[in-house]
Amino acid sequence: MKLALNWIADQRIEAAQQRGEFRNLPGEGRPQVFDEDMSLSLESRLMIRRVLHECDEGSNDRRHFLQSIQALRLRKSNHQLR
Repeated sequence: MKLALNWIADQRIEAAQQRGEFRNLPGEGRPQVFDEDMSLSLESRLMIRRVLHECDEGSNDRRHFLQSIQALRLRKSNHQLR
């Protein structure tokens, strides 16, 4: 079942490309930046996105949240090295 869904998705993406639906999008021609930690569960990544979306761009809460996430990532990577 999963292979069939992947095939259908690939076919639809290819058809959209041929129709030009991906042209002139923001960031076209630039590499994608994946700043999410893919080792986190989908639920965790969605929660992080939601919190960041709700905080004002320059707020102390947002800055503190981002610093906390960065500290946890460093702690996790240091722990994995042991």
